[in-house]
Amino acid sequence: MITFENKLLVTNDINLALVQYGDIVCKDLMKAFIFPYNSKEVHSDLNQIWDDLRSGGSNVVDSEIKIHRYFEAIFEEANNGKKVALYYLYLNNSDYLEMIMERIELDTNLDQDEFEVILGRAIAEEIYYAENKDELYLGLIQYLVNYLCSLIKEFNQIDDDLDIEGVFR
Repeated sequence: MITFENKLLVTNDINLALVQYGDIVCKDLMKAFIFPYNSKEVHSDLNQIWDDLRSGGSNVVDSEIKIHRYFEAIFEEANNGKKVALYYLYLNNSDYLEMIMERIELDTNLDQDEFEVILGRAIAEEIYYAENKDELYLGLIQYLVNYLCSLIKEFNQIDDDLDIEGVFR
């Protein structure tokens, strides 16, 4: 294995492949939550979560906490490949990438290849060598929660009268 000191970096191709795989994993997680009858996981309070998020009522925070716990449990059980792919997806779709770019000092005279090498190293360091991955992990879980909540809100915009049973039909 090439160590970080020996110039481990994330190339554009590797990044793209892992982001695409992360997108597939993310969509599978969303489907498993929204359509529990197609998965091993059955959410007895899914209708309540669905209604809370769609209505924007006072129980939204409680529902988001339940979703947060769901994704934490799923992430703990996921294999390493899925975890890494989700991290790549998150890093490429969030403000976290901007934080990484702020952390690395960039020479304004860098060409595209030099910039990509520095950014690739920084992403690799965040995922594989960070001493404390809590910030990355919590950001990813919140990203998944936000993604699911936005999907439910999109369902709401399609049809105000649609409930979870209507989605299943």
